[in-house]
Amino acid sequence: MLEERRGLLALAGIGGAVLGLFAAEAAVSPDGTAPPMMSRGRATRIAVGLAIMMIAASALGIWAYGRFQGGVMDPLSYLWTMLGLLVPAQAVIAAAAAAWGAGAGPIRWHS
Repeated sequence: MLEERRGLLALAGIGGAVLGLFAAEAAVSPDGTAPPMMSRGRATRIAVGLAIMMIAASALGIWAYGRFQGGVMDPLSYLWTMLGLLVPAQAVIAAAAAAWGAGAGPIRWHS
């Protein structure tokens, strides 16, 4: 069980970092002369918001699957009983990784 939880935390971090790196692309000038589509701070806020929504949607998906299998608990009770602090930990890790990605990115390949 511990290995599964570590994997979920790692996936949350990777997913958040990828969202941040994609958001950072909009915060840099495409050709060096045109202004960027948004500021770095706005790109960070968007990436963090998307990362938190990603974790919330996945948690609701887990609850919906459990409900489909015959569960009767409400989402918060089910997630607390089954996962405990894993969902908030995922949200914190995903948000931190998204903020890092938005600040460190974008990744550009030069040949």
